[in-house]
Amino acid sequence: MPLPQALLAAGSAALVLAATPAYAAPGLTVDLSPAAFGAATTKAAHWIHFGITCLLAYLALARRSPLPALAVTMAVGLLVELEQAFTSRGGKVADLLPDLLGALCAVGLILAVRRLGRLRRRKAVPDVQARRLTP
Repeated sequence: MPLPQALLAAGSAALVLAATPAYAAPGLTVDLSPAAFGAATTKAAHWIHFGITCLLAYLALARRSPLPALAVTMAVGLLVELEQAFTSRGGKVADLLPDLLGALCAVGLILAVRRLGRLRRRKAVPDVQARRLTP
């Protein structure tokens, strides 16, 4: 199994175990109410941090598709929340939402830049051919 798929599988399994009361980490809050998600979406630091993490993961993973970078970023977010569950801060499953939103913003930026690059290359080709034809 490739590394990004393995990380995604491990992260999914950890999330399921973390959400199960018998396996939940001592300080992990599993509040999935709309109010908890609403409060989580206002965390700009999560958006910025995980957006940058996703961009760096994309650059490190051969730049073919942003999906492995998204998977790695979310695995890191899950690990951060699990780690915080064992500290005085306490982890919150709802904090994964702003992590995801920041990573999705980075994926959107990646896709937009790739699209612009393709458009520029398409426009540049006729110009080069036109220059060759003119004396």
